[in-house]
Amino acid sequence: MTDPISQLGDQADQGQPISPAMTGGSHTIKVWLMTAIFAVLPPIGLVNGPIYAGLIFGLAGVCLLLGFVMDHRAPTIERRPLILAGLFCAFCWASSLWSIDPHHSRAGALQLTAILAAVFALWGSAPVLTKDESVRLGWVMAAMIVVAAAYLAFDLSLGYKISVSLGLPSNGTKYNRGIIHGLLLAWPLLAWYRPQRRQMLMLGGVITIMVMIGPSATAKAAFLGALVVLLTALVLPRLCETALAVGTLLIAAPLPFVLRLIEVHRAELGEFIKFSALHRLELWDYMSSRVLEHPWLGWGLSSASRLTINPDELQSYLWAKVSNYPHNQFLQLWVETGAVGVALALTGLMVGLFAIRRLSTPVRPFAYAGYAMALIVALADFEFTTDSWMAALAAMVLLFKTFDRVRQER
Repeated sequence: MTDPISQLGDQADQGQPISPAMTGGSHTIKVWLMTAIFAVLPPIGLVNGPIYAGLIFGLAGVCLLLGFVMDHRAPTIERRPLILAGLFCAFCWASSLWSIDPHHSRAGALQLTAILAAVFALWGSAPVLTKDESVRLGWVMAAMIVVAAAYLAFDLSLGYKISVSLGLPSNGTKYNRGIIHGLLLAWPLLAWYRPQRRQMLMLGGVITIMVMIGPSATAKAAFLGALVVLLTALVLPRLCETALAVGTLLIAAPLPFVLRLIEVHRAELGEFIKFSALHRLELWDYMSSRVLEHPWLGWGLSSASRLTINPDELQSYLWAKVSNYPHNQFLQLWVETGAVGVALALTGLMVGLFAIRRLSTPVRPFAYAGYAMALIVALADFEFTTDSWMAALAAMVLLFKTFDRVRQER
């Protein structure tokens, strides 16, 4: 007897319409829930970025439960990413044995394990959308992105008075996380609208305006970098994948050693960069020093914010007066998990990057742009254990798979 999931994959690969009946009795509930959540994410997530975790992982939990209860079906999970995630989680749990704060490392390992379990639950139990369902999802998301952009522009025109009334900072910085997370979802949506060039360009224009008027410098840099990758992928697709793979390795592998070389020029750079960038350079200075003290296994998961800043280091800093998280996910990997953890993480990234080959040719450039944006953001913001960040990445991957699966039907 043929596996229903295999039938779905065969139908999608051959461009045949997918029968909702084949997706199980919970299909309609899952589709409407998924559509509703992805609709509210752009505007609600803009105001409250952390809500991405609750909504996306909540969707995963409900879909998983419905699959078991109504369809009597376990989630379908790709073996290779699951094995890599399991090995990385096991190493993070083991790091509590040599951690400077074993209790905090175990708590971090538990959080990471829960996050990755939710990610795989989302990918394995989310509904397989039909053509009409995908069209509706794409339209609703595009409309709500326009709503989010209009709200941001309106609040900016009022001098962020709405933000202040909500108890947020008057400079709009609390929008940063929502803008970045929302941009991750924009790339698969732009890929979906690619056949409708006029609509794609209009949506791209709205997204560009939203990024440029927003307060997040990280979002601007990541978006512009992703645009460069998108254009490169459209013209030279083979070169793009190779460049991203090599670039990822060259950035992550020698990172702490490169930062030690930059340290001697920190005072000179301080005259030309704003305080937030100087603060990062100071953080990266003592973090990279700690890496060299424990290069192989690191100091233990979630230990970066508990590392000691030496007195001589403190004397040379203007802003980094207390321990903080690294504001660079690759440096965090080096500090907390050492070369072993970095090697496992890079293997996972390469698997994800090369998985883009499975997408249809018109979609791949946008997937490479999404990967590039995530890479750039990882170099300047969030911890890799941040639940909303991981939720946004998981949602981006799901949207690429969802939209690409029915692409041939259009």
